[in-house]
Amino acid sequence: MSTDDPTRPGDPGVPGVPGDERTDPVPPAPVRERRWVARLLWSIVLAALLVALIVLAAATLPQWWAERITDRVNGSTSSGIAWGLFYGFGFTLVPLLAMLLVNRRWGRRAGAAMVVLALLVATPNWLTLAVVLGTNDSAVDGRALMEADAPGFRGATLAGALVAVALVLVAAALLGSARRRRRQVHELRDQIARRDAQAPPDGPRHTA
Repeated sequence: MSTDDPTRPGDPGVPGVPGDERTDPVPPAPVRERRWVARLLWSIVLAALLVALIVLAAATLPQWWAERITDRVNGSTSSGIAWGLFYGFGFTLVPLLAMLLVNRRWGRRAGAAMVVLALLVATPNWLTLAVVLGTNDSAVDGRALMEADAPGFRGATLAGALVAVALVLVAAALLGSARRRRRQVHELRDQIARRDAQAPPDGPRHTA
């Protein structure tokens, strides 16, 4: 007869009897190193692609944008002012309002996505800024085009953007004031509730 006890302590698989401790498998060091190296390589590749896109955009987009604007303005000062106010005001107001309304409860990823989206919406103004401040051939040619065939556009764009910034600052001040008032109301209600909870109960009333 066998002397092995199938229920001896330490035997895994027997209910109620502790067995060998099990831990989650941990990748060996070489595997972790390979993953880290792969992530680093992908980061370098993405950064290189981003730099290449920025260089390509800086070399081509300013002149392309100036050509699009001159096609719309067609040498008319009034048209240049109208289009400048439209782009400067609209594409500054919307992104700033979007970033102003970002809620902390959304989380970091949602907030970051909203900020990136707002920056993308402001692309027309970034392109105009690249034409005005750029020093490469594309920006210089774009500036010459706007000076000749889009009079008033750049100044009107700046004016529209400043008006939009002023309006957003006013909206931010009003929103902050409303939040402070709402917080004060909540604090006052909490104080009243605590005072009512600490107040002694009314004694029994005696009737004749």
